[in-house]
Formats: sequence, structure tokens, C-alpha cells
Amino acid sequence: MSSVGKISRLTQMQRFLDQINVDVTRDREKLFMETFQLQKEDLDTRLFFGMFDLHSDVDSLQQQLDRISLCDYESYIQTELTRLQAKYPSGKPIQFELFILDQHDEFVKEKLGGISAFTEWDGHMCFIV
Repeated sequence: MSSVGKISRLTQMQRFLDQINVDVTRDREKLFMETFQLQKEDLDTRLFFGMFDLHSDVDSLQQQLDRISLCDYESYIQTELTRLQAKYPSGKPIQFELFILDQHDEFVKEKLGGISAFTEWDGHMCFIV
């Protein structure tokens, strides 16, 4: 049976916010790619699917991070993916990551119920809530 693992993006998000608070003039795009170890193309994909705006107010992002952590969506997603994989085996491990939604993305909030997700069909899934 395959496993379901998470890439702990919320921990990295806290590190990202802490670094911005240390130096508010820092290039946020570069800092994001360094912190999350992602390439520009990966960043652009996540932004397209509704990930938070890198230039949002830090206090607002911190509040969103605190709320998403309190709701423990990572555990919920992991449990549901494990359940689904047991019912519909994929034969390979699944990894997922969770990011904060851009609070100004009305399309995702209104049309998609505040949840956006994508996969490249390689066992990796990205959720934006």
C-alpha cells in the first residue's frame, strides 16, 4: 500500500513571514523561492491557482496562517487522501502541500468555495485554502 505524505508548507510560511518582519525591504519573491525551495515556474503556478499575494500585508498573512493552522487542514487532507488511496489505490506515494489563499481572489472564494487545488499527476498535489 502506498503512503500519503505532507510537505509542511505552513512551517515554511511562518519562516517566510518571520524573515519579512526582520527585513521589510527584502525581495519577497526571491525570499519565497529560497524558503520554499521552489523555482520561479513553480511559484507562478501556485499564484495562478490562487496562492496568497507575496506583497500582502504581513499581519494579514499571519492571521490567515494562524487560522489555517488552528483548523488543522493538513491533518484533514492527509486523512482524506489516505482514505481515498485505500479505496482507489494509485500504486505510488502521494505528497501534498497546503498554501494560504489570496484573500482577494473572489473567483476562488465565490466559485470554488475558497479551495483551489492542482496536481501534475506525478503523485504531488497542491491545495490552496
